[in-house]
Amino acid sequence: DPFAMHRQHMNRMLSGSFGFGPLLGITDGTAPGARQPGRRMQAGAVSPFGMLGMAGGFMDMFGMMNDMIGNMEHMTSGANCQTFTSSTVISYSNLGDGPKVYQETSEMRSAPGGIRETRRTVRDSDSGLEQMSIGHHIRERAHIMQRSRNHRTGDQEERQDYINMDESDAAAFDDEWRRETSRFRPQRGL
Repeated sequence: DPFAMHRQHMNRMLSGSFGFGPLLGITDGTAPGARQPGRRMQAGAVSPFGMLGMAGGFMDMFGMMNDMIGNMEHMTSGANCQTFTSSTVISYSNLGDGPKVYQETSEMRSAPGGIRETRRTVRDSDSGLEQMSIGHHIRERAHIMQRSRNHRTGDQEERQDYINMDESDAAAFDDEWRRETSRFRPQRGL
């Protein structure tokens, strides 16, 4: 409990300087100065400047961040974890013949059992390209649908890719996808 450690540190600071401890009544239930068995103290955790980057504070902060990332990786590899990630890149330029905008968005949703859905969109005003793809993945198999058009030339393209399966397996794969993902959709009331 970082708050208990903070209270103990403040109690020691105040009682050592003035001969009495005005905050001694605020404790975590343990005897003053006693540590609970099995608890390890982090370096710099009781430093008054620990979180300000002095006395090892940045190292402690990076250590805490590494612990959090490790915990997240452990959670997402678990059997009951669902995740959602998203990223967007937008570039704007107003040099030359007018404004140019490039926008790319990627999203991924995952569920237990190796189920993932990927989405990607691209818009490029310079080339005129607009593209969208959606991929359904079940472990190592995937069905990816992509549509693109160029609003300058009028060209349109639609494409489907199958990973680790044949095109003849697409209908069965889509049924399996719907069945597997229906377990994770929120149920609506009447």
